[in-house]
Amino acid sequence: MATVTKIAPERQVPVATIDWLNRCIERGKSEIFTDRVYISPGVANAILERNPDNRNLSATKAEHYARDMAEGRWPENGETIIIARDGLLNDGQHRMQAVIDANLAIPFLFVFGVARESRTTVDQGKARGAGDYLSMDGIQYAKNAATAAKFIIAYERAEGRNIAQRSKITNAEIVARVKGDADMIASAAYAHKRLNEYRSLFSHTVMATCHYILSDIHKVEAEAFLEQVAVGENIKRGDPAFAVRQAFMGDKRERQDAMEIIFHGWNAYRQNRPLKLAKCYGTLPALV
Repeated sequence: MATVTKIAPERQVPVATIDWLNRCIERGKSEIFTDRVYISPGVANAILERNPDNRNLSATKAEHYARDMAEGRWPENGETIIIARDGLLNDGQHRMQAVIDANLAIPFLFVFGVARESRTTVDQGKARGAGDYLSMDGIQYAKNAATAAKFIIAYERAEGRNIAQRSKITNAEIVARVKGDADMIASAAYAHKRLNEYRSLFSHTVMATCHYILSDIHKVEAEAFLEQVAVGENIKRGDPAFAVRQAFMGDKRERQDAMEIIFHGWNAYRQNRPLKLAKCYGTLPALV
């Protein structure tokens, strides 16, 4: 029999054991049924051993899931772990790997007893991103805010040196940050409203990210400088905004390079010094 973990005074949820798994697989040979249990790392590993020919496991996705589990951002959402009538795992390998990596017992809803070949019909819908979840919550400029949030979190984690680690940031982290930070949405709105002015130079994400970061230093000056860069009026050669605009004429810049150019221009603007050429050196400068 499975042991029992108390979740609330009025409710008990079983904790899965290897015996539970074997009994469910045996029952699944003759019927389709569901069960809800806590899965420990040991049982998750036993389930993964029944996964001989699934798609390749994405270490990044499993890492994202594990971090969300470990940091309390993994609510039950009704998605099932599916085990076929032959006892093999049809769907859920990334979640099981994440349970192991997070070293936690997590509740899941299981389906047993479906045909093995039915796995080819699983996960055929478009995957939802952080922007989709924010839109569902009624957040304005949701997709733009989500993309900017990923860059901003990466920037902060690298202590302002780069945005290289943005692929490691989970949807749940992005959603939590945007919903808890009104300035993030304000920067996405600013970038959206001025899009036609700068779209030939750099992306909406770059503008929203730079607006957020620079506004944290001085919002009025940030918007004055970014307006000069975006519009290109009332500036002359030697002005920082002029040098920034010149740097974007020609080949398309990668997003970190674009941010670096804007940040070099900002530093010159804040220091009231001329800037003839805005260059990239491979790392984001400290801001003044």
